[in-house]
Amino acid sequence: MFSRWRLLFLAAFILGISPVGRAQETVEAYKVSVLAGRSSLPVSRDGIGEQASFESITAMWGDGANLYVADGIAIRRIELNTSRVTTLSRTAATGLHRSGRNSGFSYDYSGLYGLWGDGDSLYGTDIGDGSVRKIDLQTGGVQTLAKDLGLAWGLAGRESNLYVASAQSGSVIHVDSRTGYSSSLGAGTGSGTPYQCGLGSGCIGYFVPSPRNMWTDRIFT
Repeated sequence: MFSRWRLLFLAAFILGISPVGRAQETVEAYKVSVLAGRSSLPVSRDGIGEQASFESITAMWGDGANLYVADGIAIRRIELNTSRVTTLSRTAATGLHRSGRNSGFSYDYSGLYGLWGDGDSLYGTDIGDGSVRKIDLQTGGVQTLAKDLGLAWGLAGRESNLYVASAQSGSVIHVDSRTGYSSSLGAGTGSGTPYQCGLGSGCIGYFVPSPRNMWTDRIFT
């Protein structure tokens, strides 16, 4: 049987198209440039473009006009038209850590690992605290919306519904953004906290349980 690529090359040959040339044109159409920040010592500094710097980026979310970046325990805002970086909240995350060490390997998670906004507020999953944090997009004020969510990793939302990827319980947790009430969408199947790789597993260090990321298309999560 012909593979997909062989069929594409055969079709290109029949039509007189150079697939290599087309691939090169496609690659050249995408150019990579720095929006903000630069390679330097990990430090948080506001500014425009490469004058700004970031400490430790763990998540991002955009509304079309601004890009919100989880940086350490802070939330930074990047204006997409000007590349201006400002700090919306310096204490968006609690700063608590989830860590472990065994046989020379270790893991250490802290900060916001998932972000989503509804236009008025930004929501972040605080992996160290196992909570969802709510940040006011106008004032930068922060409050804890829901707790006891395990390794709260990814985050997605739709209207007043937040969906948290809880890697510790191996489940998706629904959180009402109006009340903070949380409930599991399915039975937990995860293995709990990160665990060390076993012999013959093919990895070095720790396995991290899942799910770890979320996205919704307004119908499915």
